[in-house]
Amino acid sequence: MAATEEFAVRMLRDAAERIRQHEADWLATLREEVPSYDPEENLADDGPETDRMDEVQTDQAFDAQSLLRQLLEDFEGVAAR
Repeated sequence: MAATEEFAVRMLRDAAERIRQHEADWLATLREEVPSYDPEENLADDGPETDRMDEVQTDQAFDAQSLLRQLLEDFEGVAAR
């Protein structure tokens, strides 16, 4: 495998790991902040739990957007080589 291909494979693996870690961190935060959260149903108990779930998910969406921008920059950098 050529050095460029090895670099691309490492970069893709790193991106996949960053995405997995982001999801794991998000789920851990959601479970901690919203004890009634059910990930399979994406539901929580009504009232304060639902409100907090919405807040955490909004924060997660902004964090995910930031991660995607970082990955896009990385990918564009490789493509420009």
